Amino acid sequence: MDPTKFDAFAKRLAAGGVSRRGVLRGLGGALLAGLGGAGAAGADPACRGEGHPCEGNQDCCAGLVCAASGPGAALRCTAPIPTTTTTAAPTTTTTTSTTSTTTTSTTTSTTTPTTSTTTSTTTTPPPSCPAGSCPAGFNSCESLGCSATNPGCQCSQSVEGATVCVDVSHVSGTCGVQQCTSSANCGMGQSCIDSTKCCFQPTTYCAPCCTT
Repeated sequence: MDPTKFDAFAKRLAAGGVSRRGVLRGLGGALLAGLGGAGAAGADPACRGEGHPCEGNQDCCAGLVCAASGPGAALRCTAPIPTTTTTAAPTTTTTTSTTSTTTTSTTTSTTTPTTSTTTSTTTTPPPSCPAGSCPAGFNSCESLGCSATNPGCQCSQSVEGATVCVDVSHVSGTCGVQQCTSSANCGMGQSCIDSTKCCFQPTTYCAPCCTT
């Protein structure tokens, strides 16, 4: 400090009731206190810093750990190695249940009885004269008598194909004439005679039956 300024500062303090000697004494005490503090700060700390040996009873400062590191793997104060914690992912097991449904289809078949109605129609054959003594199947233009008492009774064939004994004595000039198509057209006791073969053209006529 500048001596001139220091004297002026001491005079001002003396004016306030403080002597120059007291000022010097106070400054000396403050200087010693500062030197003592610096010495204390420069002394070895109670904990060991990062990289310093920590063997024996030496403690590492906060945030450091005593572990083997550096050359020779000696024990030194060092920052802790971060620990990585691995958490296993939960395993989810999904169970799928399949339900099989079987549907049974029952078909009911109903059989409806079928009723068959058969209508039988009985056809009454048209009246025909008896054959008498005429041979069965006779179909000839030759005269063949069939009655012992009436010479006019001759064997003939009806339009139905039956051999009959009829009286043809009244028949003349009938060729080409069609009087009937069935013996039913001639009435009771007569037959419709077919003479087409003898006349060489369609010819039919009614003739009475011979009884003997």
